Amino acid sequence: MYKFLVFLLAASLVSAATKCPSNAFCFSAKDDTNITVSCNKDSVLSLKWKTSELRSTVVINNGLNLLQFTCGFPVGDSNLDVKLYKFENVRAENLTSCQIDFHLNHMFKKVSFSTKHRKSCFQNAPSLLQWNEEKSEVFKFEEICSPIIEAGLSKEFKRFLVKAHAIFMLLGWLFFVPTGFLFARFGKQLFQNQKLVGMPVWFQIHRSFTFLGVWCICTSIVCIFVSTNFTWKGTGSGAWYWTQWHADLGTISTVLAVSQPLNSLLR
Repeated sequence: MYKFLVFLLAASLVSAATKCPSNAFCFSAKDDTNITVSCNKDSVLSLKWKTSELRSTVVINNGLNLLQFTCGFPVGDSNLDVKLYKFENVRAENLTSCQIDFHLNHMFKKVSFSTKHRKSCFQNAPSLLQWNEEKSEVFKFEEICSPIIEAGLSKEFKRFLVKAHAIFMLLGWLFFVPTGFLFARFGKQLFQNQKLVGMPVWFQIHRSFTFLGVWCICTSIVCIFVSTNFTWKGTGSGAWYWTQWHADLGTISTVLAVSQPLNSLLR
């Protein structure tokens, strides 16, 4: 267990050392090509990557539009039907550096919505980057175009809270709660007639580990709610389908986890 905790700590440190800027989404392909999409002032999106290929293509897919950007010589091109804000590619040290800047509203140029509605739909739509046959994780432009969330928390601290949520849940459900259960089931035989502070050893361990497990679960819930500015992401929230399932099941399991020790007090 201690090795596992050390591994989590090391992974967090490595992640912190190579973290993506707060106003950007980063994708590292298997061929060591790093792609970054960021949101600048005035809703200008900046797509950057560096590759050894003379001509390369990055695709942005948000389920509603499919944008394709090709960088290379003599010139780059795109399937955008509007004039690009800026298209730049530089060849140096056997690497091609590519940068494309375009306005947020260009993504929905062909959709007959109002400009405000186009921007809102685009920012909230799950998006991903594609490099050759590789696809990135899903992200939302609203998250990178709003580096400071309403509660005043920085993007980095929000990510820290999300990691803390995951770690506390793992500790609670995979270590403390199962250990407390096992001592309740088998501890009576292992520590027969042995007492600790006036009570059976198995019961003291069972109670302590169960309490720590519930504490980890509750702390994890607090972390994730603070990171979302106490915004409900479950059923009826309009969040991504799997996010709603995750929030619903997490809420139910937390209520059951808290009710178990409360029930023991009433017996």
